[in-house]
Amino acid sequence: MEIGILAWLLFGIVSAVVAKEKGRSGCAWFALGVLLGPFGLILAFAAKPQQQGLTGVESAAPEPSALRKCPSCAELIREDAVRCRFCGIKVAGFRSAPPASTAEFWKCPRCGVSNATKLVRCGNCGYSLE
Repeated sequence: MEIGILAWLLFGIVSAVVAKEKGRSGCAWFALGVLLGPFGLILAFAAKPQQQGLTGVESAAPEPSALRKCPSCAELIREDAVRCRFCGIKVAGFRSAPPASTAEFWKCPRCGVSNATKLVRCGNCGYSLE
């Protein structure tokens, strides 16, 4: 009797391990393996690996190159967005400006903030270049 119970638990454990390797829920497949025994184990081996698709958080996030700043609130939104999801302004007609070259800015030695070259004082800490 004890050997039979241990065998059914072993079917559950092996089913869970096989299913987990295929990206499936280990707990659910453990229960299935315990309930169905060798048939659960056969099902675990026959199951196809789970597709990542849109279920993963990584694939749902846009690539950094596909983002631009909202002209109103300066939050990052998708390049093809019609409205800003933060402030609600229509952004369909706006295009983001190309990034400015680094020659147009100087970095403050005191606080490290980038300032326009036409400024003589740091806008953050007041450090003077003169």
